[in-house]
This record gives sequence, structure tokens and C-alpha cells, in this order.
Amino acid sequence: MAVVSIMNNQSRYRRPISRPDRLNESDGDLWLFQSPDSGRKFRDSDGSDNELALEDLVTCCVDGSSPHSCSLQTCERVTINVSGQYYETWASILNKHPTTLLGNPRKRIRFFDKDRGEYFFDRHRPTFESIFNYYQYGGKLRRPEPVPDDIFLRELDFYQIEKEKIELYKKEEGYVSEKMVLPENPCKRKIWLLMEYPETSFAAYVIAIVSVVITVLSIILFCVETVPWLSSHDCVNGKPNFADPYFILETLCTAWFTYEVFIRLFSCPSKIKYFKDFQNLVDITAVIPYYVTLSNLLSPDGCDGDSAGTSLAFLRVIRLVRIFKLTKHSAGLQVLILTFKASIEGLLLFLVALFVCILLFSSAIYFAELSQPDSQITSIPDAFWWAVITMEDLVTCCVDGSSPHSCSLQTCERVTINVSGQYYETWASILNKHPTTLLGNPRKRIRFFDKDRGEYFFDRHRPTFESIFNYYQYGGKLRRPEPVPDDIFLRELDFYQIEKEKIELYKKEEGYVSEKMVLPENPCKRKIWLLMEYPETSFAAYVIAIVSVVITVLSIILFCVETVPWLSSHDCVNGKPNFADPYFILETLCTAWFTYEVFIRLFSCPSKIKYFKDFQNLVDITAVIPYYVTLSNLLSPDGCDGDSAGTSLAFLRVIRLVRIFKLTKHSAGLQVLILTFKASIEGLLLFLVALFVCILLFSSAIYFAELSQPDSQITSIPDAFWWAVITMTTVGYGDKYPVGILGKIIGSIAALTGVLTLAIPVPIITENFNKFYAHKTGRVRG
Repeated sequence: MAVVSIMNNQSRYRRPISRPDRLNESDGDLWLFQSPDSGRKFRDSDGSDNELALEDLVTCCVDGSSPHSCSLQTCERVTINVSGQYYETWASILNKHPTTLLGNPRKRIRFFDKDRGEYFFDRHRPTFESIFNYYQYGGKLRRPEPVPDDIFLRELDFYQIEKEKIELYKKEEGYVSEKMVLPENPCKRKIWLLMEYPETSFAAYVIAIVSVVITVLSIILFCVETVPWLSSHDCVNGKPNFADPYFILETLCTAWFTYEVFIRLFSCPSKIKYFKDFQNLVDITAVIPYYVTLSNLLSPDGCDGDSAGTSLAFLRVIRLVRIFKLTKHSAGLQVLILTFKASIEGLLLFLVALFVCILLFSSAIYFAELSQPDSQITSIPDAFWWAVITMEDLVTCCVDGSSPHSCSLQTCERVTINVSGQYYETWASILNKHPTTLLGNPRKRIRFFDKDRGEYFFDRHRPTFESIFNYYQYGGKLRRPEPVPDDIFLRELDFYQIEKEKIELYKKEEGYVSEKMVLPENPCKRKIWLLMEYPETSFAAYVIAIVSVVITVLSIILFCVETVPWLSSHDCVNGKPNFADPYFILETLCTAWFTYEVFIRLFSCPSKIKYFKDFQNLVDITAVIPYYVTLSNLLSPDGCDGDSAGTSLAFLRVIRLVRIFKLTKHSAGLQVLILTFKASIEGLLLFLVALFVCILLFSSAIYFAELSQPDSQITSIPDAFWWAVITMTTVGYGDKYPVGILGKIIGSIAALTGVLTLAIPVPIITENFNKFYAHKTGRVRG
């Protein structure tokens, strides 16, 4: 049976079936007609009438294999035009979601164009692709990769997609939507807002700040009290030492944490939900060690023996959970927790693969070294530590990787735009919101109007116009499509005469550095300023720039070479300054050039205030100060007295190293690096927060794990910071390492965690570097 489309009278493509319709088959004729008593029947070529089940006709309505169900009465084909992009589907498919805009006939009829027999929406086209799939395939929302979140959510709201579907989508995408649940009692409500929501009032904000400060103070105390020369004893002369400063500060901190626990427990909306919340469990766990230790000290045998007061010392490790209290007020830590929760499957897969590799290589190295008399591998479990430390460097290499439109069908002119064969449709009122642009000005765009076809034709770049079209639809926000090169995109923006301020804003967000040439009014000063500041303006200016770079490099080489013992010299000889020293002569020549640069640029600059605000000028001034301070020291009466003569201000020589930043003025590469780190500052801060938390956790863990080892190299938690940093960054100098089994396990976990932590800023820095490098060097992405 051939595929047949059954359509009612309501569509321009549909014809009535009250009379028999003849459908040609390859092996004969099939007639379809209306039967008043039993609905539809078909008549074969032999003249016999047969009942045609509704299910069979339903199959014909779609394509014979579609899962969509459709009855003859509701099998209306709907045509939807989204800004020139056409979609067709059965009305029954849309009607499965009756609360949505498209799924409710009464709602969508407002957008029906009777003349064209279609529903027209002047909306975002890429987003509608996902919404259309949502109706067709079981109500699953998937955001297209290039569509920004804000536009996608705005479109979902416009099409009135079910709230529960949007919430499910947000949950899968990692949105954190915290619903403010408040107690019914007015007094409890005020207390709960104070303790739980810092953004609701100034008093709540102050309480949050106090909580953070006390938490940080408690963590610092936890670390400092393990330092041997700063440590104290819980007991003195067989009695509890309540006068100990650490004990007093810890008591104050714990008093605050206890107050927080009880006041929040008293005012919370639900006691059951209170104890289910992770943060509340952290709060309770953080105060338990103090009270257990205090009760142990107050017991009759609490101060007996040398180990008095330390029998429950292991409980102090639990105090470290206080660091998780910071997640309540730190967006960075919240992002990290959500990231690891969402990546749990990938992390488990990584750990399984790593465990298999460790087992394989541990066994292999054990049997390979078995015949070696001086082998350090005594067993396969002993080789686990070697395998972890060896593999972590290999693992590091793998890680890199309401609607804005106000328009009705009766009052708006619909504009059709043809861009190299790709059609777009929108309301003229939307374009006219930007009257200075090519499309927004009727007088400008009329030049491209094709009267025969009733459309505006532009023989321009199609992928770029998708972004420009969205610019008109959504409030003038420019977003470059990923595959479009920068130079083509900017050329198209210029052709369509997009507002200059919008282009400048786009360039700023993309990392373009547009330096406006500000020149002095005085002609003489203008020539000097051009010579010193803009090497590209003349050959003489280019030569001066080359000389400046050569002298800067020479100065840096001198700074390094003069520290080599067999090449070093003395500032003083026989109690007098050694002005004949080659290093001194060369340094004097370099400093003379730098001094000349400072004064000649200060003399000719357009604005003295802006001169001293510029980072490069501050570098120039700072670079010459150490020389003159050291020279004045040498020329003083006591300048060459003693063996340390001439070196009393030697530390100032380190400041000379700022001369390396002078190279940024003439090096596009260094400028790209500076811009990259400036743009990546948020990601780097997040990385540092994550690294700090991990260092604190593993330093504390390794300290208490190695505390019972007689040959332990970890003397305190601050002393373990160095070990944690070196281990987590996969450097491993080997000056400090765990000796116990538990310490090695913690060390292994620290090494693996370090690999994951180091991966946090890599994508951010890489993306920004590629962006700035493309802008700076002109090597655009295609």
C-alpha cells in the first residue's frame, strides 16, 4: 500500500475527501471514499468494498513507521515559520503538550497568518530546532551547543514550555536554583533570614562575614598549633591548662559555631530537612571534637601520663571539616562541588583505569626487579607507591584537554531577507529599533530590495548573518559564531553598519586591544612622542625601539651573569669604589639610556597624569632607581667600609629585574600573555581556592598519619604545606615524603587529586590565549 497523506479541509495543501479519491498503485487502483455509517472505506480494482481501520489510516497520516498517533479528525498538518525557517508537523503532535504555546490551539491562533496559511514567529531559529524536537520526541529539552543559555531560557519561557521540564533541564545543566523556604513563625523567619540568606539584609551580610572570619581563624589555629616551637600543652602540672591562648581562641570559635548550630536548628522551617542538609551536618561535626576533648580533660584521669589530653587527639582532624563551612559563602567552592558531583562517573572510570594500570605495572616492576640484589621493590603492594608516583606525570599530559517583540499581524510589515539563498523573516519594527544600521533604516535597505520577488537580497556571508539577525531580535547583543573567523565577522559588522559602540563592546569582550593614538598639541613634542612611543610611524622610531630592546636584554644578561661566582666582581677595591669594573660601566651605560627614555618621554607626553598612571612608565622609573641608590651608597663616606661594603643595598638589585617588563612594549607575545592572565583571573582564583583547600586537607591528613612514625619528616601542618604543594603539582623533589603505609595512601590520593585540580584552569587559559593570540597576530580562526 502506497504512503498516503490524509488531510482535512482546513489547510491550503488539503483537499476534501467527501468524494472518492483515486490513488494509483503499481499493481492496480485503490479508491478511498467516505462511508456515512462506518467512516472510511477503500474499494479495490475488482470493485469490492473493504473496511479501512483507523489505525491503518493513522499510519498513512505519518509515514508508516512513525511513533506518532493521529486520528482522521485531528490529523491537520501545521506549518510553522520561524523567522523564515519552515517546519511542518501534525497538530496532534503539538496538542500532546496543551499547556504550551504551540500545544494549545487557542494560544497559537494569535500567530496564524490566514493569507499564507502558516503560523509565524519572529523568534530565535536555532533554539526552535530544539523546541521542535521537544514536541516530536517525548518532551526532552536539549540546548543546541552554539545557543547561549540566556537566549535558550528566554525562548522556553516564550513558548510556555512546562515548568517541570524547564526545571529538569536546569538540573541536568547544573543550574543551582535554591528555593527560599521560610518558617511560618514571624520571629523564626527573621532569625532564619539572618543566618541563612546574607543577601537579604545588611545585618545578615555582617553575620556571614563574621562566620567566614571565625572559620578561617579556626583553620589557622588548627595548623599553627602543630608547629613544635609554637605548640602548647593541654595539661600543666597534672591540671587542664585553660589559660592556654590556643584553648581560649578555640573556645571562642567553638562557642560561635555552637551558637550557629542551635540558633539555626531553633529557627529552621523543618527539623528533618535540617539534619538532611550537608552544611548543617558539617556545622555539627565541626564542634564535636572540642566537647569530646574538653570532657576528656575534665575527667579524673584526663591529665594522667605524658599522653594526657592527647588520647583523643585524632578527633582534632575532624575539626578540618570546618573548611567546608566556607562553601556556604564561596561561589567558587560551590562550583567545584557541583563539578565533581556532575563528573562522578568520569572520575570513577578514571580511578578504575588507574587502578588497573597500577596493578599491572606494580606486578611487572616487582618481577622485573626480583633478580636484582639491590632492588628497592620488596613486594607488589610496596610497588603501588612507586606506580602512583611514576604514573602521575603521564596522567598530567592527558588532562587538557516575556517576548521582546511587540507586534501584531495587523499592524506590522513582515520583511523577507535573502542572504545568499538563506531566507530570514522578521517584523520591520524589530529592524527599525536600530535606525542607524543598514537593515534598521528603510532608506538604506531599500537599495537591496528586489521588487519582483518581494525580498531584500544580500550576497553576503551566511553564517555571520545568523548572528547579526539574532542581534536585532535580542537587544543588540553581538555573539560571533564559533566557526566564523574574526576578520570576516568584523567585515560583515562593518557592512551592515552595526553601531560603533556595540562593535567596541564586542571587541572589548573578545579581548581586542584598541589603543587610541593620543598626541601632544606641541609640534616638537609630537615628533618626539611619536619617536619614543610608536615604532611603526617612522624608520627612526623603529631603530630607537630596536636599540631599547637590545639594551634591555643586555641589562638582564648582566643582572644574571654578575651572580656567577667565577665571573663576579667587587664594587669596592682597596676601600674605594671600583668604577673601572666592566659590569659597572655596562650597567651605567644601560641606566643612562633608561634614564634618557624616562625624561624624554616625560617631557613629550600628552598628559603627565596619564604618564604616571601607565604601568610601562612605572616600570621604566622603577628600573633605574636601584642604580642611583647603590651609586649614592658607594659615594657616601662609609660606602666602602667593611667586607659587606657596597652590598648593604644589594637587595635593591633585584628590582632591576622589572626591566624584563619593558620588553612587553615591543613584544606581541608578552602582551598576549598579560592579556590572557588578566582575562583568566577568575578561573585562576578558583584554581587557587581549590588548591588551597586540597593543600590544607592533605597537609593535615599527612601530619596526623605520620605522627606516630619515629622517622617522620613531617613536623607540623605548615611544614607539610610544602610537601602537599610539591606532590599535588606532580613535581616531587623528594626532600619530604611519607614513610608509613597510611601516609603513602594519603600521598597517592594527594597526587591524583592534584592532577584533577591542575586541570581546572587549563581550558580557561587556553581559550583566552587562543583568542588573544588570534587578535594580536592576525592569525584568525577558520
